[in-house]
Amino acid sequence: MSYSKSADHSRLPAFASTPATGASYVWRRLHGGQLIGQVSRIEGIGSWLVTAFSTRNDAGLVRIARSFSMLTDAQRAADSLVRDSFGHACRTGECGRWLRWPEAG
Repeated sequence: MSYSKSADHSRLPAFASTPATGASYVWRRLHGGQLIGQVSRIEGIGSWLVTAFSTRNDAGLVRIARSFSMLTDAQRAADSLVRDSFGHACRTGECGRWLRWPEAG
C-alpha cells in the first residue's frame, strides 16, 4: 500500500468536511482510545477514501493513495492503516465498532 502523511495538524478535526470528499457522513472506528480509522464517501465517483489519524496534537494524518468501491474493503484497509502507521495492535475491548458520523461542518 502507498501512504501519504500530512503535518498540518490544524486540519485534523475538520478532515471529514474537506471539499474533496463531499460526504454527508463518514465512518469512524476508535482504536485504543487515541487512534481513529476513517472512511469517507467520494461523491460522484462512488468510492471510499481511507484515512487514519491520532487524537494527539503531535500526530500526522495518513491516507491511502487509492480508493475502494466496497465499504467493508475500505474499513479493513483503514484498520490496517492504523496498525501499520501507528504500530497499533487491536485487542478485545480496546477498539470500538465502526460508527457512522455526520459530516463535520
